[in-house]
Amino acid sequence: MGNHSNLFIGVLSVVCAWVINKAAYFIGGIDNLVIGLVVFMGIDYATGLIYAGSIHDLASRKSLRGIRKKVGMLLLVAAGYWLDVVLGDQSSEVMRNLIIMMLVATEGISIVENLIKLGVDVPDVFKGMLETFDVKHVGEDKEAAKNGRRTHTGHRK
Repeated sequence: MGNHSNLFIGVLSVVCAWVINKAAYFIGGIDNLVIGLVVFMGIDYATGLIYAGSIHDLASRKSLRGIRKKVGMLLLVAAGYWLDVVLGDQSSEVMRNLIIMMLVATEGISIVENLIKLGVDVPDVFKGMLETFDVKHVGEDKEAAKNGRRTHTGHRK
């Protein structure tokens, strides 16, 4: 039985390496920006799970929704990279890098929100950042958000 499990692990390793290689090509390679994004995504996901567990609201659907969002973010990075390729600016990867930096910032904000919800003493500079961006109402009309109504676009109104 040991030989079969070693064979399975070997095949699985080769398949995983192939998938990671193709994914890396698709998003323009693995560099420090991509590594940073993946780290921020992991921390955001972990802090979200910890918070959900703390309020006894762990749900597989919510967890899968989080994973879908992370996959969507990586697809957005890929779109930026291929836009750079199409525009002939593959060497500088301007769109890809801007998208990654925007996503890292977004994940950072989400991490800070999760930590605040968990009762972690977050430095005032981060709290001020959240107030500056009014994160609770991003993409929403403040008055509509207070009243809990939604517009035809899905936003509260």
